[in-house]
Amino acid sequence: MGYRSTITTSDYGATLPEWFRIKYKDCFTFNGTLVSSRMESKFRNSHQFFEDFQRAIKGAGFWSSGYDLPIYACVLAEDGFVTRVIIRETSIQYEWAEFMKADHVWNMGNYNGATP
Repeated sequence: MGYRSTITTSDYGATLPEWFRIKYKDCFTFNGTLVSSRMESKFRNSHQFFEDFQRAIKGAGFWSSGYDLPIYACVLAEDGFVTRVIIRETSIQYEWAEFMKADHVWNMGNYNGATP
């Protein structure tokens, strides 16, 4: 069960521990705290991934300054549904996107529908 999804996270100046990189090396690429899916996969227990990611970030000393800066992850499912995951030192919060239709497409600073 579950949708195929891709995940990407925000990047900050920390190096994730080796145990985390080894555990998830087949599914993700790593660059600092940036974790990106190698391919679309079914995450049957995505809560475990995010709990491990939180533990890895703690282990990297990311929150050692006492400032609870969030790390964001975006999960894009095969049906187009988007979930934002907010990871803090003491919590993991999931938010689901709501989409609104518009009469125009925003591009290159053209946010009011005018043609360039």
